[in-house]
Amino acid sequence: MLITTETTTTQQLDRSAEPIHIIYGNHPTPFGPALIAFTPRGLCHLDFFDDDGIAALAQLRKNWPQANLCEDHSATTTLTQQVFAPPSQHDSQTLRLHLRGTDFQLKVWLRLLHIPPGQLISYQELAQAIDQPKAVRAVGGAVGRNPICYLIPCHRVVRSDGSIGGYRSGIARKKTLLVSEAAHQEPGTDTPT
Repeated sequence: MLITTETTTTQQLDRSAEPIHIIYGNHPTPFGPALIAFTPRGLCHLDFFDDDGIAALAQLRKNWPQANLCEDHSATTTLTQQVFAPPSQHDSQTLRLHLRGTDFQLKVWLRLLHIPPGQLISYQELAQAIDQPKAVRAVGGAVGRNPICYLIPCHRVVRSDGSIGGYRSGIARKKTLLVSEAAHQEPGTDTPT
């Protein structure tokens, strides 16, 4: 799947007089229920949940405080099917993401998009990859605030010692995502540890 991005910094959004409209819906996925949302400019939120989805909706509101939110399950169904289509169907698809964050967060999230499925990177390596080798804690904070989990693969970031570390949607889900990616790797590629 080809992923393209459009970014909006927090400062740009604060200065904009134009209201942002967001459509959202809750859907079952291979990795548990998820809230998925989009603006006219692209998918802006994807968050797994294990409860009734209230916390995921609160996170969407926190990420987009000035947006007009509208729940429309039918409008988000096709997008959800595209996101979670089998890997064999991803080659011909393009998906646009609309990201909102600080300049630093956007830098981290865009770098995460370059980590191939089945590969892992440490927080330290990620900090070095964005030319901020001393900002490991800040990188960890940005990874934890990733608004589009799964597609922006924060689950591929681990501790320097190779241990799984944290994941907003739970360690068990992170492990499931990594195992699923390893199962879909082409023969001859490295398997995550």
